[in-house]
Amino acid sequence: MATCPLKHEIRVNLWRPFILKLRKRPITYLTLYSPPIMDVKLLQHHGLIEVNNEKYLGVVGVGINTESEADTVTNLDKRLDLLLSGDINTLINGTKASKKAKQLDEKFPFDVINLDYTDPLHKYGMDRELSPHVEAIANIFKKQDKGKIDQFALFLTTFTRIEAYRPDFIEYLKGIVEENINNTPNFKQKLFDVSGCENLNDYYNKSTNDCFAVAVTKMILKLMSDYNYTLAAGDIQWLVRDAVPPERNMLHLAFHIKRFVAPKIVEKRNIGNRKNNVEHKSVEFLREDYLKLKESTDRDRLNEVHLEQINSFNQKTFELKIPEPEN
Repeated sequence: MATCPLKHEIRVNLWRPFILKLRKRPITYLTLYSPPIMDVKLLQHHGLIEVNNEKYLGVVGVGINTESEADTVTNLDKRLDLLLSGDINTLINGTKASKKAKQLDEKFPFDVINLDYTDPLHKYGMDRELSPHVEAIANIFKKQDKGKIDQFALFLTTFTRIEAYRPDFIEYLKGIVEENINNTPNFKQKLFDVSGCENLNDYYNKSTNDCFAVAVTKMILKLMSDYNYTLAAGDIQWLVRDAVPPERNMLHLAFHIKRFVAPKIVEKRNIGNRKNNVEHKSVEFLREDYLKLKESTDRDRLNEVHLEQINSFNQKTFELKIPEPEN
């Protein structure tokens, strides 16, 4: 995955452009690390991350276990500001009080948060109302708001296969799309224009993955509104692993999020109507087609584009020196 040219295309032409929208250098960055942390090396290459004393300043990486932590250190040419092993959701949600959870909490807020999950947002068989993934996303908005940050970029990646999801979570997502159809100005008309569908069931049955993507963006927009954030820009892209069956569709979402500021009153009718209706911006995510990167058709082309940079970043490593035991 780390050296995959399709994934590098996502880093280069989705994540980096959204980070540039912040118009800030250097940035602070929270990422789910996967050796050799190509995203960090790319951002440092473009001057978005500052390096000092062989350390990537303001960069926090979280990985699932100590083995991947050691592997990451070995595959880095510089150290991260903070490198933690553990489950990102557990650390963010505070389900277990620990030194690591406190360390992570103290680093908030971040300019960029990259939740590069590779599994479903709410797995089939998970018997709980709110999944750890969704709870973590909600808590991220809470922590960002507490840190009084006015804008940031959020990236979310998730595996999309409906059968892998808890059924009532899918019903929830379908329900919030139906809210848009019934209540959001221009949503129903645009839905018909881009898909030929006039109702939720037709849209879901015809374009299940697209409906899922729009629904997840609507969920994120609802979480934004809870903490008085709004959407400055957003995008949906797909990475399709179809070289070997079964096909895996990875949804990549990017959001440029800003603090909502009520617009200036210019007419009497604006009084009391300057609300943060960020949920209505879900209409912007309805499209006839989305960018889809497929292994079967795009790997060779993108390999020619990115191979040199991928190899260069992959070779930037250092030997992890283990101190000699004391006598």
